[in-house]
Amino acid sequence: MIGLVLAGLFGLLVGCSDLAGPPAQTSSRASTPTESAQLQDLVHRMTTAVDRRDRRGLLSLVSDRDRNFDATARMIMDNLLAIRPTAFTLHPTGHQRRLAQDRADLLGDQAYAAEIRVGWAVSGDRRASDQTVWITVVPAGDGSGLAWAGTSDGPDGDRPTPLWWLEPVHVDHDHRATVIGGDSVDTAAWLSRADDAVQDVARRLSGRFDGWNQRLVVIIPSTEGLLEQMLGVGSGAESGLAAITWPDGSSTGTAPIRVMINPVNARDGLSADIVLTHETVHVATASPASAAPTWLIEGLADYVAYQTYPQAEDAAADKLLTQVAASGPPAELPDQQAFRASGADLERSYTEAWLACYQIAQRYGEDKLLAFYAAVDRSPTGAVAPAARATLGIDQDQLVADWRTFLQQAAARGSI
Repeated sequence: MIGLVLAGLFGLLVGCSDLAGPPAQTSSRASTPTESAQLQDLVHRMTTAVDRRDRRGLLSLVSDRDRNFDATARMIMDNLLAIRPTAFTLHPTGHQRRLAQDRADLLGDQAYAAEIRVGWAVSGDRRASDQTVWITVVPAGDGSGLAWAGTSDGPDGDRPTPLWWLEPVHVDHDHRATVIGGDSVDTAAWLSRADDAVQDVARRLSGRFDGWNQRLVVIIPSTEGLLEQMLGVGSGAESGLAAITWPDGSSTGTAPIRVMINPVNARDGLSADIVLTHETVHVATASPASAAPTWLIEGLADYVAYQTYPQAEDAAADKLLTQVAASGPPAELPDQQAFRASGADLERSYTEAWLACYQIAQRYGEDKLLAFYAAVDRSPTGAVAPAARATLGIDQDQLVADWRTFLQQAAARGSI
């Protein structure tokens, strides 16, 4: 439904403080050199089994002390067989912790949890992600070293976690996109949508962003709660957003930029098409690494999305134009704080940003808008004023004044 197409839902959080860092370590323990060697051997064998797509080999490393864990281990291996990750690595970080007493009673006093750094990539990624998970290990029954006995004994707290560690997944891919979806997700439909988004954005941006490989990786969990676990954020942190594009890993400077879809807010149909086109612009421009102001980053993404689906423009602009007609235009462009997921009026901020870019394109042409964005993006500080002078021939005050006038005129006629 077009009524669901709201600019404020189609966003990327840039520099959002809601994204949590690594949790504090509690109940830590020190390992002996023998334990460290045994743990390294176990993860090496796990890595080899995944690389060889050896399901039986991986499951042979699973302990039978917790009979409920067998299903989880099988799910993870089946997920990895479906994903076929490249550059797959597992490395102990050195962080370990003791188990809760009930778990120690079940698994034995020698059981412990170890933090493992996971590297993985899929078709479309230009580099591997870098995330951490916790595995529980116990002495192997045959005395050969360690066995894998769980995934639930890590410390409490929010940390980014791969979806394939959390729920059964399905995978669809082609030469333009890879879609990893949770158990209830229609990955084929999202792959078709991703193909369209890649082609539309590539055509609209006209090769101005050469760093993009014109590929997309989209991950869609079954629930919003799983999205929050993937991102490592608290409950409710992403409830206002339909999607987020971000470096998927702990090393944000080198992690692959992937699109995460909120299944609650980005449903099938036109709204989902717009969401994914918006997020594809963020991937194409590598906007998570940009110093450009958030209004320009988000405004360009919405501009491209609505140019691609112009039938949604009036519905997306209507609320803001009504507000402007009643109380006048805003004095300034929205600042970064206005785009926080917890912002008081997130929808209005996105619409203001979109119409700022729309106004530039209407007045100077789309090529000038893209040149302006590229000039700001190249600036180490994201400076708007010199880019406006160089590409549009105006100063920053005039840029804001023109936008305010455009909003007043659009409000008066009731449409953009």
